[in-house]
Amino acid sequence: MLVAEGADVTGIELNDQRACYSKQKYKLDVIKRPIENEYWLKHPATFDAVTLWDVIEHVNYPLLTLQAATSVLKKNGLLFIDTPCRDSFYHRVGELTYKLTNGRFSILNSMYSSHKFGHKQIFSTSEMRDILFRQVGLEVVKLYKFHELSFPLVFYLKRIIKSNFLANLFFPLVRTMLILFPVKNKMLVVGRKI
Repeated sequence: MLVAEGADVTGIELNDQRACYSKQKYKLDVIKRPIENEYWLKHPATFDAVTLWDVIEHVNYPLLTLQAATSVLKKNGLLFIDTPCRDSFYHRVGELTYKLTNGRFSILNSMYSSHKFGHKQIFSTSEMRDILFRQVGLEVVKLYKFHELSFPLVFYLKRIIKSNFLANLFFPLVRTMLILFPVKNKMLVVGRKI
């Protein structure tokens, strides 16, 4: 969409298939080096905006990632982060189920990642705003929580309940509950480089 509006877009993708897809389908310039790589040191204050969609929860050193992303931003450039939120209903229920079952069951694995340790950390809104963004010299312009599921709801129900029949049986009830009581499980944070 940005390219269609005339923007010069550079992407980072470490997965060969996804990088190839982005290059072929969208004609994007894709660099296969993480933002912390020395390659990006040659590009200080280059970009008007950097997006980290569902990235920060997967990296080993989130502060280093944010510092690197901030370093390539121009003054007043914007950093957009979309990530799961620890102070959300899903996360709290996941922690509760984990505690009640002495670690034998947690919906967190079903909701967040399909493989162990896929998500290395989940931040709260205050940690993102007060700790991470301030440490790297970003002013929070916007921070809000919203509801998003990466896959259809029945996919998650099947993973949690481990029964197609029961998942399909409970689907209408759970869908209605989410309409009546929207659950905000993710956050969008926009920071401006000071």
